[in-house]
Amino acid sequence: MGFNSTINAQVGTTYTLVYNDLGKVVELNNSSSITVTVPADTTGSFNIGDRVDLLQTGTGQVSIAHAGGVTLNSHDTQRKLTGIWAAATLIKRAANSWVLVGNISL
Repeated sequence: MGFNSTINAQVGTTYTLVYNDLGKVVELNNSSSITVTVPADTTGSFNIGDRVDLLQTGTGQVSIAHAGGVTLNSHDTQRKLTGIWAAATLIKRAANSWVLVGNISL
């Protein structure tokens, strides 16, 4: 049995994750910079262990931000995808606490 992700294509310059992104690949396609925001527990309903995959499909640099009260951990505080076709994963580790792993840079 395999794992099959559906695509959530986003073409704007901002996007806030929602529970329906759970287990999906959020494709981010714009020629301008894009900011993806991880919501606080009070507005999102993600559970510990949930994950969302991100894929940059356009030339606009994708940056990951966090809402107030949210801790976003990543290696050396890197929070940008490295470029077109770069991918990263957000994993919820605890209440209002996420980790970002993948093709990321400063």
